[in-house]
Amino acid sequence: MITKILSTCRNEEALNLSEVAMAASSRMVSRVAFGKRYEEGGPGMRRFHQILKGFDNLTTSFFVSDYFPALSFVDKMSGRMNRVDAVCKVMDSFYQELIDEHLKSRRKICLLC
Repeated sequence: MITKILSTCRNEEALNLSEVAMAASSRMVSRVAFGKRYEEGGPGMRRFHQILKGFDNLTTSFFVSDYFPALSFVDKMSGRMNRVDAVCKVMDSFYQELIDEHLKSRRKICLLC
C-alpha cells in the first residue's frame, strides 16, 4: 500500500485514498477471515470488492420499512427488496465456496493421516 502511494506521489498523479484503503483492508480481511490471499486486481479480489460494494450500498440505503414498518410495500415496489435478495444470494454463494474449500482441504489432511 505504501509503495503504491509513494510511486503515485513521485509521478505527481492523483490518488484515490478510498480505493487504496479498500484494497488494503480487503487483503487483510480475506487473509484473516478466509485464510486466502487474493491478488490485487485478480478475479478473486474483484469479486470480493463487488460483493463488499453491493453490501455497502445496501447498508447505506434508506429503507422506508426501517422507520415505518406499515409502509414496507414501498421498499418492495421500488425494487430494494429484490436487491437485498440478490446481494444475499451472491454473498451466500461466495461463503459456500469458502466453506467447501475449507472442508475439502480438511478431508485431504485427514486422508494423509
